[in-house]
Amino acid sequence: LGTHAAAMLRHPRLRSLILPFVVYCVPFPILCMAGAVGGGWAAPFGDGSASANYIAMLITVLRTFGPMTRILVTRLLQVVYNPEEFESINFFLTAIGTASNLLGVVMATALLEW
Repeated sequence: LGTHAAAMLRHPRLRSLILPFVVYCVPFPILCMAGAVGGGWAAPFGDGSASANYIAMLITVLRTFGPMTRILVTRLLQVVYNPEEFESINFFLTAIGTASNLLGVVMATALLEW
């Protein structure tokens, strides 16, 4: 969804990163606190399905706006490079994004197992 939303911007600018970046960054520390501390961080609406929906919503926001921000960054950087370098730059940025996702999964797994 975030990837398709990023494609809707015809002429992305640096300002177009502000909203997706902020929306992406807000749920992350909340999820970290929910995993580390629990309690009100994990279940602000009390126990039950509302808390499960809350966590699912935070994860959905992360999984939507993260890719949107990465795609916008790629599109903003493409104007700096020659057309024959696009493939290499896209691969490099995709590799960094994949590595950061893997690192995030490893860290989240370690945090949850702790």
